[in-house]
Amino acid sequence: MKNVEQMIIGDVAGPSSSFKKFIKDVADSKTKYEESLVMQAEIESLKAEIKNPNSTPSVQHERLVKLIYIQMLGYDATFGVIDAIKFAQLTSVFFKRIGYLVASLLLNSNSQEALLLCCTIQKDLNSDSIVEQSMALTAICQLMGKETISLFSAIIMRKLSHPKEIIRKKAVDVLYMFLCQNPEVAYDERYQKALCDPDAGVMLSTLPIYLKLTKENANKYRYMLRAFTDILTQIVEGRLHASFNYHTFPAPWAQIYLLQILQNMGSNHQESSEAMADVLHMVIARASGKMTTPQAADAAIAVLFQVCQTILSIYPNQDLILLVTRKIDELINGSPNKLFCGLKLLCKLCEIQPSIGRNLVSQGIYMSRCDIIIYYRELTLCVDLSCLYHDLVQYNPFSTF
Repeated sequence: MKNVEQMIIGDVAGPSSSFKKFIKDVADSKTKYEESLVMQAEIESLKAEIKNPNSTPSVQHERLVKLIYIQMLGYDATFGVIDAIKFAQLTSVFFKRIGYLVASLLLNSNSQEALLLCCTIQKDLNSDSIVEQSMALTAICQLMGKETISLFSAIIMRKLSHPKEIIRKKAVDVLYMFLCQNPEVAYDERYQKALCDPDAGVMLSTLPIYLKLTKENANKYRYMLRAFTDILTQIVEGRLHASFNYHTFPAPWAQIYLLQILQNMGSNHQESSEAMADVLHMVIARASGKMTTPQAADAAIAVLFQVCQTILSIYPNQDLILLVTRKIDELINGSPNKLFCGLKLLCKLCEIQPSIGRNLVSQGIYMSRCDIIIYYRELTLCVDLSCLYHDLVQYNPFSTF
């Protein structure tokens, strides 16, 4: 006998007339009050439908999609969480996916109802289906709390050796969740194994873990400095697959993570700071080059800002600081985005090198701009520097308004 949800899988391909009407009524609402009337009426209707034990899976599926809309628009949809949990327990991947999705939206790691999914997640983790395993790993990150770590830790460790890279990557994401929930327990050997994974996606997924670890105890992980500088070098030189690029700019998010890790390692440590100097030069050179698209240029500004932050946070290197000074000068005289980043870096520069920062201060704040956010940053700069340069208090950044 065929499974019921498999028999009606084609029936949920298109929305019903009631669903179309619901979406149209929400879209046609002219005010928040009109929208709230539509949403409250729909919520009451859904609450009544949930009590009907004879609802077909296709009707229940559409009901869960409505719950997503209700939750997205800021209304309470938690009354439907039991339906979501039931759907996550179905055998059809199509229905299981919407069940996990709605449960993740309506619940969190502190919700008692989330514990009802523990057995379902365990079953899906042991499934032969890659899709079910992937959904279960995502659900752990979204729904499970500190008290369930021991329940899943053994199977997660096995998933780090899974032949599919997507499963290994999501297993690393679960390890990061474990670390956030329980910082006292660290799986250092497992982290290193993932960092050395042949798949770049798995390797890069470990960076948030090491960012957190080095922020809390940089000394413990300084022996890995060479590994992080080598990874950063590979990225800057464009040796990762093009799929990791953002509009031709090489993996900007990964670069920022690595620069923040280096910042933690080089803070107040001369030997580590000297060891990373060459790669920091490379990053600045790559981020300062000509970009082919506006999106790549924005990514370059973000990476340039972070590498300058890193240089100004590690043990002082005069060559690098002078290079940052020139970059700050370029940023201050650039677009509003660049100016804003330049002013933030200028504040940092003046903290560690008052004599150098002094030469750039007037260029950064004695300027007529029509952007209120820039004026706010300039005012903040004046306040931050007032203890160093008392003559700056005469500047009023709002004088042109």
